[in-house]
Amino acid sequence: RSFTSGAVIAALSCLIRPTAAIFWIPVIAIYLYHSNKKLMRITRLAAVGLCTLCWSLIIDRIFYGKWILVQYQFLLFNVLEGKSALFGTHSWHWYFSQGVPVVLFTLFPSFIIGGLNVTNHKMFYFVILYYILVHRLVVHDEYQHACTIDI
Repeated sequence: RSFTSGAVIAALSCLIRPTAAIFWIPVIAIYLYHSNKKLMRITRLAAVGLCTLCWSLIIDRIFYGKWILVQYQFLLFNVLEGKSALFGTHSWHWYFSQGVPVVLFTLFPSFIIGGLNVTNHKMFYFVILYYILVHRLVVHDEYQHACTIDI
C-alpha cells in the first residue's frame, strides 16, 4: 500500500514538473532492485503511470482543445531540440560552483542532518550526483532545478 501511495506521489510530481522524473527514476530503480516483489511492484508502477498519463491527456485535451502530450513537448523543446538555451546558459561547473551552494546555503544544516540519518549513504549521494549530472545535459540552468536536491 505504501509503495502505491509513493508511486502516485512520484507520478503526480512528474506530471506537474517533468524534470522530477530525473529524481524519481534512480530512486525507484534502486528500490525495485532491492525489492523481493519486483513483478508486483513493476505492475503497480505501470498501472499508476498509465492512469496518471491518461489523466494528463484528458486534462490537456480539455484545456488545449486537442490531444497533446505536454511531457513529450517539454522533452522535445528542452532536450531534443535544445531550445532551452534561448533562456540563457551557464558554464559546465555552474551546478557545482553556484547552483547547489546557493540553494543549500540556508538549508545546509538540514541537508547534513538528513544525510547523516539516511541508512544508505551511497544511494543518497548517488541520487544527488545523478540528478546534478543529468541536469548538466540540458544547456539551460536554473536554481529551481537545484532546489529538488533538498528533498
